[in-house]
Amino acid sequence: MIERKNMMQVISGSKDMLEHFKQVAPFFSFVTEEDLGIFVYDRTELLAYVPSSKINLGLQIGSPVREGTMPDKCMRTGERLVTLITAEKSRTKIPYVSVATPIAEGRLVIGCIITNQTLDTYYKIAQSAQTLQASSEELIASMQSVEKNAQDLEKSAVTLSALEKSLQSNIKSSAEIVTFVQSLSRQTNLLGINAAIEAARAGEAGRGFSVVANEIRNMARSSSSSVESITDNLNSIQTQISQLSDFSRHVENNIVEQSSQILEIQSAVDALNGIIGNLLEISGSMYRITERI
Repeated sequence: MIERKNMMQVISGSKDMLEHFKQVAPFFSFVTEEDLGIFVYDRTELLAYVPSSKINLGLQIGSPVREGTMPDKCMRTGERLVTLITAEKSRTKIPYVSVATPIAEGRLVIGCIITNQTLDTYYKIAQSAQTLQASSEELIASMQSVEKNAQDLEKSAVTLSALEKSLQSNIKSSAEIVTFVQSLSRQTNLLGINAAIEAARAGEAGRGFSVVANEIRNMARSSSSSVESITDNLNSIQTQISQLSDFSRHVENNIVEQSSQILEIQSAVDALNGIIGNLLEISGSMYRITERI
């Protein structure tokens, strides 16, 4: 049982007012459009009882006010009491809230009026808010996971970009070496041709030199062929690097778009949390509970 002091709210009136409440009790539900149970008490007994459609406590008119009961506490303290009866403690297994308001003539409490109301709406709002809160927490966890993946992807994209630049630099250096080898091959070939010409002029004396000249020319042709093969490979690598560069830019664009979507989701989650907070506040402030049974 949990008790809390509530703001004092007293209906000022006379014994005639008790009689008026007794007469209008059957019509409260029609006026408020709520399914209310109504009790009207004086200091000694129950004057009127109109049960709600869902909760009937079976009280009889004229039943005495027992010590320690809600009407007794209300009239002794002169304070408005709000009591939550859980489903486990409810006779009908339906949770409801009872609100007891004292009626005073001057400083003397002469009676009280009690209303019972089921908590269907209260629990629906609270449960909906809790469900939304759980969904929001799951969404936040998923969003944090997506954000982490995006950050990891961004790091990979940076690494990929650095690798691309390094490969471009290496290919440029390799291309310069190939150009040098091509130049050397051409010069070697020319040297071989010149050597062959001079060997022919020398006749029989230049025959040995002619063999050397032929080998030089063969070496030049072989070098030229290797250079062409290397050039083809470098061009192929260059094409693949270009494709890698296109893919890297595509990844970067996706990261930017994903980051924008994460911000939009975050904004939606913030709005959802605001709604959840309002629902919890509404459900929590529907009744200012002074006692929980």
